[in-house]
Order: sequence, then structure tokens, then C-alpha cells
Amino acid sequence: MRDFFGNKKVMMILSIIVAIFLWIYVVTDQNPKIFDSIENIPVKITGVETLKERGLVINDFQKYFVDIRVYGRRNDLININKKNIIAQVDVSQLNTKGTHYLPINISGIPENVEVSRRNPEAIEITLDHIVIQEKNVEVEIKGNPSKGKSYTSYIVEPKTVQVEGPENVLNNIRNVVATIDISNADKDVTMTLPLKAIDNSGQKVEDIKINPSTVNVTISIEPTKTVSVTPNIVGELPEGYEISNINLSSSNVLIGGNQSQLNTIKNISTEEIDISDKTKSFEQQVKLLLPEGIKVINNDETITVKINIKSYPEKSFEVENIDVLNLNEGFSIQEDITKQLVKITLSGSKDAIESLKEENISPYINLKNLGEGQHNVPVQLKLPEGILLKNIEPKSLTIHILKKSE
Repeated sequence: MRDFFGNKKVMMILSIIVAIFLWIYVVTDQNPKIFDSIENIPVKITGVETLKERGLVINDFQKYFVDIRVYGRRNDLININKKNIIAQVDVSQLNTKGTHYLPINISGIPENVEVSRRNPEAIEITLDHIVIQEKNVEVEIKGNPSKGKSYTSYIVEPKTVQVEGPENVLNNIRNVVATIDISNADKDVTMTLPLKAIDNSGQKVEDIKINPSTVNVTISIEPTKTVSVTPNIVGELPEGYEISNINLSSSNVLIGGNQSQLNTIKNISTEEIDISDKTKSFEQQVKLLLPEGIKVINNDETITVKINIKSYPEKSFEVENIDVLNLNEGFSIQEDITKQLVKITLSGSKDAIESLKEENISPYINLKNLGEGQHNVPVQLKLPEGILLKNIEPKSLTIHILKKSE
């Protein structure tokens, strides 16, 4: 036994065997295989330029991230640098509009480390056609000029621009806007302004191109004045109707323009409102007739006019005694009509009908050119101006004209 352990070759072999066992122990116990997670790795989209050459673009382009689970020796996993991991999706092979699901490729992982899981395994890419649309430029004006002044108009150059992007996105654009602040301005303001596109929900549209990307805007700042609005009523209502009142959506308007011109303006008239044949209240939108160079500030140049129409009020009377007119000399009436009761209904304007008294009411019959005999004669009424006869009972009388005996 002593000779066995004293042999150098044997000791060398034993040392190697012990070293191997120690290495196996260290590897398996001190550096075991384990799982680990690496999160929020940004996903790079490649091949976008190739898509553009085909007239396609990614709709709603956004940032994508992936989480991975790796398996390997502890020391190898510890030495993985997240910055060296590359996650990418290649869209260069796509050639049709629509939704596509593409796998995420992972690189930059050591060879002896395995990627056991990706979350997500693939990402959803929606492609749309690239289109170019022409859009009008609108100017959004913020702030207020100095006291007693306002903006009256603006000039934008160019008036239209070209917008390039996904067809679906461009179809959802509400307007292209340049925003200018005129706070405390006391003279015309001219600025070069960037443009932004706004969608139908009022949000700014990203990832599109606007050409040109800026416009030149000039805002005219001029003196202002408040004046009354006069409705221009033409025509006449049918008999028996009157205007009770007129309501305007804006009885006064703020106008702006040249100071010398403003000094000559006392009120602003509307275009004609024809009341002919109207028997009911009605509303009508009408334009304001503005002198050249004068603008309405902060309002549309139209107002709503409501004309309230009502029939005349009525008043009834009962009158005894009917006057007899134009009875030929030498004739008399057989009937005694001095006690005849006449019921009368009249209408007229409020003032006229309220001032009407019974003593002003005199019914009569006209016997002009009527000779001896029986006649049916209408009962008539002489009416004050502005008073209308609605009804009279009796409407006529049967009388007998007699020749007086000599």
C-alpha cells in the first residue's frame, strides 16, 4: 500500500480524478443552471423604408417592448448585458394593407443561454396605404388685444397644405391649425407659425407629414364699437293681425374697422324680413348688412329674429236702436226698429279696442234708392279707424217701406 501511494504516476492520476470531481461539484452546486427574466426590451421595427417604397406605412406606429425568460448557468446569466440584447421585427416582406402578426427575433444572447419564452411571441402590425391629401389651413387665435381693439380678419399664406400619412389617419383629420397669440396687441400681428393636424376627437395627430410645415399669418387689429341691430321688416300683415313683439338673438353687436368709418355708424340693419301673409309667429335667420370694411367681432354675421304675431283682441257690445239713413221723403217704415237689439263683436289693436266705448257704436240701415214695399236690408256699422267687424247679429232686417198718406 505504501508503495502504491508512493508511486508518482498513481498520485498524479489521483490528483486529476480529485480535480475533476471538484470541478463537477463547483459547476453543479456553485454555478447551477437557472431561469431568469429580462423585461422591457425595446423592439426595433426594420424594413420600414421598404414598405414606403411599396406605398405602405405602419398605421398608429408605436413603441413595442418584449419580456424574455432565459435559461443557463448562473454565471452566464449574471454576465448578460441587457443593452446587448436585440429584439426586432422585420416588416420588409409585407406587401398588403391590413393587419399582420410578426414574430419577435431575439439576438445578442450568449450561445450557451437559451431563450425559453417571449412575451409577447409576436406583435400586431397594421399597414395602410400612404396617401397625400390637400387640407385647408385654419387659424386658432388666442388671447385678447389691448382694450378697445379686436382682430377683424386674418390672412394665412399658403391657404392649403399637403398632408401625407396613412389613409385611415388622414381621413380622420378634422382640420390643420396654426395657433397665434394676440394678447395685448395694439397693431397688426404677423408671424410664421408651425402647423398641427387635429383629429375628430380633438387630439393632435402624430406620425404624419405636413408640407409646408409652417405658414405666415397676419392678424388685423382694429378699433371696435358696440351698435344696436335694427330688423328690416317689410310687407304688411293680413287684416286682423299685429306684431306683438320682436326678439333678436343679438340686439347689439360689436363691430370693428377703421375708426373714422366706425364714427359714422349708429346701428346695423338686417336684410329684409317679409311679413306679408304671415298669421303665425315665426323665426328667421338673417344676415347683417355690414358696410364694406366693417366686421362683426366674435360672432357670426347672421342673427335669428323671432317675430311674434297675434290676432287682434276682441270686444263685444249690445246696442239698442238702429239708425235709418237715406229714407226717401214722403215715406215711412212700418217696423219700429228703435228698440232693436244688435249684438256686435269687434276686433282691433290693443290700444284701439281698449279705447272703444259703446257710445261710439252706431249700427244703421241704408235705404237709399229703396221705394215702397218689402226689403231685406243689411245692418251696417260705421267703424273707427283700426277697428274690424268680426260679427253682427242680426246681419239684416226685413222692413216695409210705406208711402205716407197725404
